[in-house]
This record gives sequence, C-alpha cells and structure tokens, in this order.
Amino acid sequence: LAFAYLTAEGLVRLAGVELGRTGRAAMVLVLLQPAFAEIWWSQAVYAKVYALHALLLILIAWLLTGFASGRGRDRLYAAAFVFGLACSNHLFLALAAAPGFALFAAAGTAPWNKAGLWLKLAGCWAAGLLPYVLLPLRGWSGAPYMMGEVNGWIGLACHILRCRYDDVAQGAWNKVGLTTDMLWQLAVALGPLLLVLAGFWFFRLAKVRGRGWLLSAGCLAAVAAAPLALAFRGMDWSSDNSYMARVYALPGFVFGAILAAAGAAAAMAWLGSRRQRVIVVFLLALLPVLTLSGNWERIAAYRDPLPDRLGRALLTSLPPNSVLAVNDYNFIQDTELFVLAYLQVVERVRTDVTVVQDAGIIPFYMPDLPFGYAEAASPVRRRLLIEAIVKDPKLAGRPVYSTYAPEAGNGGWISRSNGLEFEVEPGPAGARPMSVVRIGLPPDGLLRSQPVLGLLAAHVLYARAAAAAETGDSAAATKDLVRAISLDTVPFSDDYVGFMAHRAAYRRLLAQPSAAGVK
Repeated sequence: LAFAYLTAEGLVRLAGVELGRTGRAAMVLVLLQPAFAEIWWSQAVYAKVYALHALLLILIAWLLTGFASGRGRDRLYAAAFVFGLACSNHLFLALAAAPGFALFAAAGTAPWNKAGLWLKLAGCWAAGLLPYVLLPLRGWSGAPYMMGEVNGWIGLACHILRCRYDDVAQGAWNKVGLTTDMLWQLAVALGPLLLVLAGFWFFRLAKVRGRGWLLSAGCLAAVAAAPLALAFRGMDWSSDNSYMARVYALPGFVFGAILAAAGAAAAMAWLGSRRQRVIVVFLLALLPVLTLSGNWERIAAYRDPLPDRLGRALLTSLPPNSVLAVNDYNFIQDTELFVLAYLQVVERVRTDVTVVQDAGIIPFYMPDLPFGYAEAASPVRRRLLIEAIVKDPKLAGRPVYSTYAPEAGNGGWISRSNGLEFEVEPGPAGARPMSVVRIGLPPDGLLRSQPVLGLLAAHVLYARAAAAAETGDSAAATKDLVRAISLDTVPFSDDYVGFMAHRAAYRRLLAQPSAAGVK
C-alpha cells in the first residue's frame, strides 16, 4: 500500500495536478480503506500467491511511473525484472496485466525503435524468471515436496504452462457470469465513495494536460487484468469459482484504490478554500475507521485459521504408526493435503503417520491403483484406495483411517468416527464408539463468505455428525448434519452420501441381536 501511494502520487504529478498537504492526507486516507478490507486481510495472512502478486504489480507500476517522470531508464529495466518475478509467481495474472504496463511504459521516453533496448528488457525479464530454476534443482536434489513433475525441459514447460491441470479454456466458453461476478465483487470491495473519486479523477483529467492519461488508462487495464486472466482459465461461474474471482481481482482492487486516491488529491486541488479541504479530509478520515469497525469481526476470524487447526487435529488424534487415507479428487481434500504436507515435511508433526493419497502431487505415499482409477466415480475411487491400502504389504498390520466414510463405496465395511476421521474395519467391531474430537469452527458468516472454508467446515461437521450418530445422540447428530448441509455448496456431495451410508450401516449393525450388548 505504501507503493500504491507512491504510484498515485506520481500519477497526480504527471497529470499536472497540484498536490498540497491536504491532498497527500486525502490520498493516505483513501488508501487505508483497502488496508482494512476483509478481502485484503484474507490474502495477506494466507500463504498463497495473490497478496504477493498484488505487491509485484504495484511495484512495476511505481517503477514505470518513475520512468515516465524522467528518472532514468534504470526504472524501466527494473520494471522488466519485476515483471519476470510476477510471471514466475502467477503467470496468468501477470500476462493479463501486460497491456496495462505497456501503457505505463509508453508514458516515458525511450528509443523504442532500437533493438538494443528490447534485448536489455528481455534479459531483465528473463532474470526475473530465475525462480523457475529452483524447480528442477530441487527435483534433482531429492526435495521432500514438489508440486508436479519437473523432470526434463518438457516437464518443466508443462508445469509452468499448467498443461497437467487441463484447465486452460477447457470448454469454458461463457465467461459473462464469472466476469460480472468479479466486477461486482470489486465494486463492493471498493465501495461507492472510492468509485465516485475514481470517476472524478477521469473528469479532472479532461481539464489538464500531461501523461496522466496513459498512466490512468494503465491502471484501468490493470483492473481489467483479472477478467482477462480468467478468460484463459477453464471455468465458468459457480459459487466455488466466485471465490477465485475474489482473489484474482485483488490487484485490480488496489489499482482501483490508486485511481480513487488520485481523485481525492484532485478534489483537494479543486476545492476553493482551505477550510473546505480540511472538512473533506476529516470526513475521509472516517472511511478507514468505518471500514475497520465494519470488518473487524470477519478480520479477527483469520487469526485462527481452520485448515491449520484441522490438520493438526487430524494427525495428533491418531494412534502411533497409523495410516491416513485422503482422497484428493475433491475440492475439500485438496485443502487438507497441503496442510498435512506442511505439518509433516516442515514442522515434523507426527511423521510416524503415513498419509496415503491418490493424485501424486504431495510427498505422501501412493499405493498401486488400478488402471482407469482417475475416471471412476468418487465412491468407487474411495473404495479402491482403501482396498489398495489393505493389500499393500508396506502398510500391512497398521490401523487404517480415512477422512471420509468408506461405507458409500463398500457396504461390507464398518467404520468408526472420532469426529474428524473414520477408522476402517472390515466387520462388526466397528460398533464400538470412539471418543469424539471436537475442533472449533469459525462463525457461519465467515464460512459462507469463503467457500473453501465453508466446504472444509461442512467436511468436519459430517464426520462429527457420524460420531454423534454412533453414540446415539440424535439431537447432536441432527444439529451438525443440518449445519453441514447449509454450508455444503454441492447438493448430495460425496461427504453427504458417505454420512448417509455410514448411518445406514450402523443402523443395520445395531439391529442385529449380537449387537445388543454394544447398543
């Protein structure tokens, strides 16, 4: 946000707008609004690419603004280097922002018809791509964790271009809904005042001369970069993809705030008296205060992240030398897998537990799975994964647990739930209830605003409802089940089907005369 202020300041100066103390204060107050916005906090405390990417793009804009101000060609070369870093951080979003940065660069003076300039820019950009070199180096050194296969140049290129994910414009022809949703969320995040200030900035640009037009158009192009990036992704609108639209739009959110900050400075220069400017600055000071107070409850929830708490509970609640099966063909389990990988590989939490998965992208054990496994229905995949674990000689004799109820895939199994995972057993011994492990869940309001967390919480609630049903606590089971369904964005999801099959298996088991003592 500090670089966002410097970029806005350079934009205002290049537009020839007078910038006094009240103008600077107004810009700071406007840019404090995104600092306290929930979408910003949600990514600033999250170990993913989006907050870092916003920083890299703003840094490029600041460097190019300095280049346009005549501060030397070194700023242009540095911007090319940082653009390479941005490409190594998030290729889709960086390439989509390139047209905006071309407008920024066009505001400066350079011998664009000289081949030597383009060769230097290409070299600086290539130097920014050096983080990609870490992938084969870590692969050759036997690193414990690698995301994807990077053996050889073809494997590295496929990883960079996301060929293995098959998500580049795969049948997603209708992006209208997703783009509309993204722009709406962006407008809501900025708020009506910032939108008015951004509009006022363009109104004032019509009255002044300078290179501010090119830089302002570059900011608008950066705002539009997220919809352009999604045009290359194989996804249409859905409640799950709506979350992707939020985080993709994060850089655009900041560039929109930069335009609003420039508008605030222009408003200060436009007002006649100092008294009017002081009053407006005082009113603008209320903006970050109201934003912080309005978002405080949702911001505070990020201090206690659910995935980390769940991952630790999953590992520590297991007996020694256990096997934990996690099915990765599900949006929920993907979140579980990365947390478990971090806890075991980095923090060395319960390394005696062997986590078994089926997608081959995590440093976990993967048993021999039959041909055509990936194309099978979810219950079949879950059954085949458990069967492969039971037959695997390396895992023989060890207690087997799974993060899903296995009864949906094989009616012959009976599992027991401790509220987090299910112990897989082949016979009626599963009627012995285990002690229930409960972890705290964030409020439903936050869970619904973050679909990934909502799905993860529903995943926990289904397991918790299964544990309550085993102990005969129908009220608790019903309460957890109803809450899980309300958070589950997929009707009749795999977890719901698994819970219903688990409950039916227990009812059949408890109805047997031999189970009277257990009952």
